[in-house]
Amino acid sequence: MRQVDISNITDQLSVSPQITVVDAEATGAGSGGELCDADVAIVGRGAGGIAVAASLKSRDSDLDVAVIGPADILYDQPGWTMVGGGIFDAQSAARTMGSLISKGVHWLKSALAAFEPENDAVILDGCRVVKYRRLFVCPGLKLDWGKVKGLEETLGRKGVTSNCHYDLAPYMWKLVRQMRKGRALLTQLPMPIKCAGAPQKAMYLSGDAWFCRGVLKDIDVQFMNAGCVLFGVKDYVPALERYVEKYDAALNFFHNLIAVD
Repeated sequence: MRQVDISNITDQLSVSPQITVVDAEATGAGSGGELCDADVAIVGRGAGGIAVAASLKSRDSDLDVAVIGPADILYDQPGWTMVGGGIFDAQSAARTMGSLISKGVHWLKSALAAFEPENDAVILDGCRVVKYRRLFVCPGLKLDWGKVKGLEETLGRKGVTSNCHYDLAPYMWKLVRQMRKGRALLTQLPMPIKCAGAPQKAMYLSGDAWFCRGVLKDIDVQFMNAGCVLFGVKDYVPALERYVEKYDAALNFFHNLIAVD
């Protein structure tokens, strides 16, 4: 798969003076050395982790909160679907961590190595220890592209893409813009996936783009769903079915993507 190009983002990296950043590699702490104590340690510096930190600090500004995670960039993953649909540009779906972490929160820029619940501690890369009174674990899901045979070799080229990756969403919009006729296969894999609605959003946004350009009548839209229903919350289904009808999409249930040839 292609490497993510974030040069236009990292050039603008900055850290707010309102947060404390601790680079685990730069501390020089020895093996088994205690990096810090915290009232609350949060594993995961994604949207979930920084939202938990913000919520806790808003309730008690004196609370000692540490967010653990090495990456400098926070990606607006729901926004990737909008990038793939031509609503957002890719750069708007990425922000620097330093601009998002709440005032007074300690940001520990290190990957997690192990949990030690019996000692109320987590171990960071390099065997550094963080002690806590309470622990929140919200690292998110890691995508396993290798589960689908041939997918890693074709992603980002040959008409194969995904709205579940920052670097691939612009290619999806390119394919949507260029398509004038033929068959469009959109897939929804079985749970767990990052967002049960993302595959359908891709179908609706693509269908709308083709509808507005007047080419939808020449495109066979096929939605391949590994599940047995259009959406798990039945109250939403009637509204979604109206869009399925509008874009003349064929719904195929119990169809799971297992290989890309």
